[in-house]
Amino acid sequence: MKNHIQHELREIELNYSVGKEVYENTSIHSSQEAFNYFKNLFTEGKIGFKEEFYAIPLNRSNKPLGAIKMSEGGISGTVVDVRILLSSLLKCLATGVIIAHNHPSGNKKPSEPDKRLTKQIEKACSFFEIKLLDHLILTPTGEYYSFMEMGEL
Repeated sequence: MKNHIQHELREIELNYSVGKEVYENTSIHSSQEAFNYFKNLFTEGKIGFKEEFYAIPLNRSNKPLGAIKMSEGGISGTVVDVRILLSSLLKCLATGVIIAHNHPSGNKKPSEPDKRLTKQIEKACSFFEIKLLDHLILTPTGEYYSFMEMGEL
């Protein structure tokens, strides 16, 4: 007689509640508007010290659904797990996203790893019909680089 082992599986329950809409008068339609939004997210004392990576999920009207700090790294880099980013975007029912990170060095030009990560995120988002609208690189001097403006998205 076979020994039947009963396996218990964890049940996953998702909850999503939309409280008072914090950003009801805010929408992002340009790289400059995105930059203005992101510059308030980066820690002033850290923007020239170490890299941080943020995402702003957007609804169909390009209204921010919030801000997600994806990672905080070191002087020359930070790690972003694309699966966690996608999980966050799916949980808040985002239809678009703008991402940004800083270069403490002050050089706003994207590195090859920056370009690869952008393409990887764009491809992953496309599977779920989420549009990567822009990727900004911010500097401590208040300058920024826009992948969208430079035709890289």
